[in-house]
Amino acid sequence: MSTHPPRTVPEDPAACATLGDLLYRDTPKQRIPESAWVAQVRAIATQDAKALRTLFDIAHPLVSCVARRITQDGETAEEVTSEVFYEIWLRAADFDPAQGPVIGWIMNLARARAIDRVQRHTPEYPQPNNVQNRRSVANTAEQHIDGEDRL
Repeated sequence: MSTHPPRTVPEDPAACATLGDLLYRDTPKQRIPESAWVAQVRAIATQDAKALRTLFDIAHPLVSCVARRITQDGETAEEVTSEVFYEIWLRAADFDPAQGPVIGWIMNLARARAIDRVQRHTPEYPQPNNVQNRRSVANTAEQHIDGEDRL
């Protein structure tokens, strides 16, 4: 698998307007065949750190862009990107090419991690740690139920 120099993702999330914009920007002269992607993942499954670095160099701009678009925060996107590649390191042996392409697997990992991070840091209701907050939770729940009844 030929390696390409690492590409950086712009700080501005608008610069990654769509995944397609990123996928087809600065494309290498020669497309990387799926068999080469699979070979990288199989090498990572044998704890080949160099293969992980190669995969990171190629795929991190895509992962970073998706994470940034979902989290709307550069620092969080960097953390999510690191977590995704750590998860690839741990779960490479579980990858099944019959389930889809490597980049699809990676992007699903990135999407799931980013969504989890947003949900974890966005409480839906205030925490009932005192009487006033318990009343607030009860009022919010009643409003939610009332809103459903109107549908």
